[in-house]
Amino acid sequence: MYYDEYEVVPDLLKVENDRFLKIAICDLAGSEANSYTFFRHKQNELQVKISGAVWLDLSHKLANKGRALKVVQKKFGISFDETMVFGDYLNDLEMMHEASFSYAMENAHPDIKKAARFLAKSNEENGVTEVLRQMLHEMNTVHIGPDGM
Repeated sequence: MYYDEYEVVPDLLKVENDRFLKIAICDLAGSEANSYTFFRHKQNELQVKISGAVWLDLSHKLANKGRALKVVQKKFGISFDETMVFGDYLNDLEMMHEASFSYAMENAHPDIKKAARFLAKSNEENGVTEVLRQMLHEMNTVHIGPDGM
């Protein structure tokens, strides 16, 4: 569902000449309390991000959503004040600092709620859709007169 291409291999340690963007670990025992404890010592070498209750992401040290968003903003000439983001877990943390309209979901990790400027309903309550609908409604009800006001 999330990957264009993947291959199951018998031994990950024997894979050679491969480049990866991210390794996502599904830890049903809980990523923050369990698998993160085994990888946090690698944070000087890799991005080690808790990306969900049962997900841990390992990626290149410089790879994060904040850096990616800055690239998109620059490429399309989008300013900080023209940017809206939504986040729920720690893999969204850097991204929260790159947008004027940063929303934490109601069900977000406490650190994301601290970093965000606004709060949206939870993912289960379609919080993103609700905020976008409200924004579009407000845009449609603002009428600009002939003098630009």
